[in-house]
Amino acid sequence: MKIGISVSSGFNVPFSNIDEVDRIESMSKLAEDVGIDAIWVADRTVYPENLSQLHPDRFPLNSDGQQLFEAHTVLSYVAGITKKIKLGFSVLVLPFRNPLLNAKRISTLDVLSRGRLIFGVGVGWMLEEFQAMQVEYIERGQLLDKNIDIFKTFCTSGSMFIEMPDGNEMKFVCYPKPIQQPYPPILIGGNTDRALNRVFKRGDGWLANISSLEEFTKRYEQLKSMFDRSERDFNSLEISNCISIKSIQSKKEVYEKFDLFRDFGLDHLVVGVNENDINLTLESIDLIGEYLSRNN
Repeated sequence: MKIGISVSSGFNVPFSNIDEVDRIESMSKLAEDVGIDAIWVADRTVYPENLSQLHPDRFPLNSDGQQLFEAHTVLSYVAGITKKIKLGFSVLVLPFRNPLLNAKRISTLDVLSRGRLIFGVGVGWMLEEFQAMQVEYIERGQLLDKNIDIFKTFCTSGSMFIEMPDGNEMKFVCYPKPIQQPYPPILIGGNTDRALNRVFKRGDGWLANISSLEEFTKRYEQLKSMFDRSERDFNSLEISNCISIKSIQSKKEVYEKFDLFRDFGLDHLVVGVNENDINLTLESIDLIGEYLSRNN
């Protein structure tokens, strides 16, 4: 089982912008040094000030929210300060983004990183964020599918027809092509029925976010049954899952959690290790490195 880490702070920790740069750099370089497989970043544009009142099920009262750096930019920076560690989005909310510009940015990043990109994508969930971005929330599934399809065409075709404002089509050149062929692996994020169906129809992998192995297994079997009824090879699918660990957990507790998913046969575990104290975060990364050296 491969293990990656998230360098996105789920809640806004009390750092200055420069402190955040130092944190990302320290986490990324140490992760590469100890043999961690990938660096993952989350995606958030803006969020309402009263976030915890609007979404108490996701954000406890008095939490600071999600002040994240822009995801493309973070991974571009990490690509420049590392050599071999993979770079993943967990996940990029595509309905916000112009599909052509996004395709060019993702393909460019794969080239700049020399083929290290993992393209995790998702539909998004926060209504207020969609409203702020002036994107129809109800259309987000269709927009995601369109974005994925355009990305695949951009990567695999020398040119593509694009509908112009007057209704006519014009052919445009698609450049650059990614290093990974036919394109960087597309992992569909989400745990819903629609997300699993999208994995089956369009994905190279599934990126879940389920802490309970029991619940993860249920959704895994649901996804597998779709493939069993078709000609698609389920074994070709990359199965990944996101969990979090805390410094208050013992090494034994953390390793037992890892063992559960490793014994299950998970391909890639994405671990959130963010703490207010950067030293505690780095200690957690060392802990993961030790686990990998013992089990790989």
